Amino acid sequence: RGREKACSCRVSPFPDHRARLTTALRMPPRSRPGSHGKASSEELLAFGANGDGQCGFADRAITSSVARSAALLPRVREVRQAACGASHVCVLTASGDAVVAGANDYGQLGTGDLVARQAPLHVRALSGLVVTQVSCGDQHTLLLAAPGHVWAFGSNYAGQLGLGIEAARGKHATPKALTRGNVRGVVCGGNHSILLLGDPSDGPACAVAFGSNAFGQLGSGRDGGHDEGAGVPIKVSAKVESAAAGRYHTLLIIEGGVWGCGRNVSGQLGLGPGGLKGAVTTPMLLETLAPGSLPGVGDKVVQVACGA
Repeated sequence: RGREKACSCRVSPFPDHRARLTTALRMPPRSRPGSHGKASSEELLAFGANGDGQCGFADRAITSSVARSAALLPRVREVRQAACGASHVCVLTASGDAVVAGANDYGQLGTGDLVARQAPLHVRALSGLVVTQVSCGDQHTLLLAAPGHVWAFGSNYAGQLGLGIEAARGKHATPKALTRGNVRGVVCGGNHSILLLGDPSDGPACAVAFGSNAFGQLGSGRDGGHDEGAGVPIKVSAKVESAAAGRYHTLLIIEGGVWGCGRNVSGQLGLGPGGLKGAVTTPMLLETLAPGSLPGVGDKVVQVACGA
């Protein structure tokens, strides 16, 4: 029924993309929390579908059990972060290099072409930069490089690369620098993106979003269906500390509480039975996770994650 193309924590929009890709970091005994001694290189593990080489294996068979990625390991040392898109992966090393593999039909590997890479390789266009964070959407990638600049590549059909209103809404295979500086974090959803900013002049949230807004996942307060090619301020009254994004929804941590926007037909925003609706365009507070509402578990939420 068609070739398997893996996806990560988001399900691919194409019906034949059923399998999933997962990456994991295994810390050697001496580098585990509470241990002592010098940490050696972490190992990168990958499992799931490998139809486009996104697991880094020499063959394209689906890998259903945890296995060391023989193709990725020789090129990656001291892994600091791994991000998965629908059918591609981007790995950040301690030296600040970004290594990519997998599908590249939208230019999501940043190689300057649309050729899939079964053998992982460095994003050569960014050689000399120190990358500090990576994030993958379904078919796009954002990299944060010191001292706070963002590089984007891949699909821009919904404006998810944040290249501006005049930028082509197509495939961008060569990394492009966003004009914004002083960025402290990047987050990719399926077809939308969020930048966490260090400059309060961009609004009290210190965060902007761009890309698909089909269900209000940008949190701008605008009705769903208006894609944004340039960053729009997220409509909250306090600084966004961190964020996570699924395909059609977004979660924000603000002053230790959790706020959500976007699609909520399955309750993925956690707003309770009365909050089930197709689109939440302005972020709403999850009352059950408000600071101090969970006795014995701490006063503040420190991390959130989103599925598809």
